[in-house]
Amino acid sequence: MCVSLRRIAVLALFGLLGVGVGDLLAQAANAPLPRVQRPPIGFSFTRPSFVNNFAMRPSVVPFNSTFAFQPSGVTAAQFAYNASLIGQGLSNIPPYAFGGSPGISPYAISTLAGGINPYATSAALSTTPGGYGGYSMSTTPYGSYGTPYSNYGYNTPEGSQLQGIASVTAATGQYYQQIGQARITREQARQMEIDTARKMIEFEIWKEKIRPTAPKLIALENQTNLDEARNYASPTKIWSGEALNQLLNSILKSDRLSSARSRDLQEDVLKHINLTDKSSRGNVGLLKDGGSLTWPLVLHEAAFDETRKELGVKLKNAVDQLKELKKVEPRVLRDADTLFKTLSDKVNNSADDLSPAQYIEAKRFLTQVEQAIKALKSPRAANYFTDLWKARGKNVADLIDNMRKEGLEFAPATSGDEAAYNSLYVALRNYEAGLREKETTKE
Repeated sequence: MCVSLRRIAVLALFGLLGVGVGDLLAQAANAPLPRVQRPPIGFSFTRPSFVNNFAMRPSVVPFNSTFAFQPSGVTAAQFAYNASLIGQGLSNIPPYAFGGSPGISPYAISTLAGGINPYATSAALSTTPGGYGGYSMSTTPYGSYGTPYSNYGYNTPEGSQLQGIASVTAATGQYYQQIGQARITREQARQMEIDTARKMIEFEIWKEKIRPTAPKLIALENQTNLDEARNYASPTKIWSGEALNQLLNSILKSDRLSSARSRDLQEDVLKHINLTDKSSRGNVGLLKDGGSLTWPLVLHEAAFDETRKELGVKLKNAVDQLKELKKVEPRVLRDADTLFKTLSDKVNNSADDLSPAQYIEAKRFLTQVEQAIKALKSPRAANYFTDLWKARGKNVADLIDNMRKEGLEFAPATSGDEAAYNSLYVALRNYEAGLREKETTKE
């Protein structure tokens, strides 16, 4: 009963449309479908323009809304409206109202099966590519038409030509883009090579700055010794002349020797200061009293007495010859060397019989004797006994100026000279500090 009422409602709906159901079905089945009007002979595509990005502007044929279906005389526009209205009505009727007809799918949006719409058999949402000729939502990019250039419903030679031009243009653009990107990459690689070369040079410069070389090590050692001489030089370095020479070199580098306050020096102090010309590294400090030596008590032992006396005589003769002849006979120097070696061997052989203090005192004095013999062998040895190579001057500035002119430096102290070296060290340190203060104020 319920089904019959729904069918009656459908028939009534068709009656409202003003068209008999039988007439509609007969007209849809028997009447010939309208011919799709092809473009006239004069139809042409507007040629693509590179300015407007290949815009295709075909002469579109307008829809003929006055076309009439025979024999009813219903126009195409009216027929399309009627079909749309019938479809809307049928969409509100469930499938079971038609007795479970297999012709209508509850999962499709469709017009009546059989194709009342003359332009499509169905209008369904389908995953089938193209939808068998209908309008569908498909996974195919361009639906049933295949290419974006056939979306006017037909394929033409002009469309294929435009498709080829577009493909060539796209490939050409991609080619030039890749070429440009390759050039950019190559230029970046060149810049990175330059940057790497610059960093390598900077690394080598940095490496050279920190690499310990012989001059750098010597300069570092000299600076360390100078800092020690300026502050807390040990007595050993003072008596050896090392601390005095460090201060002397620092003072000679200054160009303001006369501007610093200079301490006066006593004649008794200068008399005990030994100088050398750096050539023989000798020291005539033991021979300042005309060659007469003051031997230590340990060398007055009977075992050393004879050799000691002969060596003393040879050294006294050498000094006398320097004062008179300005040179020493080679025979005298050879005899002095032989006697010195004999005396040194006797001291070494008597090491077990001597106390440690006696042995150290004897060896130290023999070292000074050896330095005196070396100084006597120098061609300029006579200058040690004249005013040229004597420590002289009223003050520190005069002493340094005389040493600079003769190219002299301080030699080690001999026995009895230690107090004079200590006094001179203090005077030199204060003078050097005054010069540094003046240079700092000038800067």
